[in-house]
Amino acid sequence: YQRRVHGGKSFLAIQSLCHLAGVAHLWDNVHLCIHPQYGPWIGLRAVIVLNTDGLGINPPEPIENPILCRKLRNEVEEAYLKALKESTADNSKLTKDTMKENWRLWATIRELCGYDKFKYDDVQLQTVVKERRRVNLRS
Repeated sequence: YQRRVHGGKSFLAIQSLCHLAGVAHLWDNVHLCIHPQYGPWIGLRAVIVLNTDGLGINPPEPIENPILCRKLRNEVEEAYLKALKESTADNSKLTKDTMKENWRLWATIRELCGYDKFKYDDVQLQTVVKERRRVNLRS
C-alpha cells in the first residue's frame, strides 16, 4: 500500500484508505479515486480513527474501476502522462507550482472520466488542482 513518512512517522495516504474502505477505486496509473456514482468528482478531506474493537464484520471488497471502456482508460492515462510531461518539462520535479502552471492539463484528466452531472465548476476545479498540498507520485 502507498505510504508516506512525515515527521518520522509512516502513514497511509487518504486515497489508499478510501480504496481499502470500499469508498472509491484508486486508479494507480493516474493517482485518482473514482467513485461508482460520482466518478472523480469527490473530495477526500479527513479520516477518523477510533480506538475500539471492530464491528465483527469483514471489510468491504475494493471497488473495481467503474470506467470500463479500455479506449477511455487509455485516453485518461495519456492525458495524465501529458500533464506530467508538461509539468516536468524542464527536468524539474513535479511540485505544487508546476501543477498550478498546468492546471488545465491536470483538470482534463478528471474531465475525461465523465460523470459530468457532478463535475466541479471551473473555479472549484481550478482551486482543487492549484491548491493540492502534496504531490505524491510513484515511478
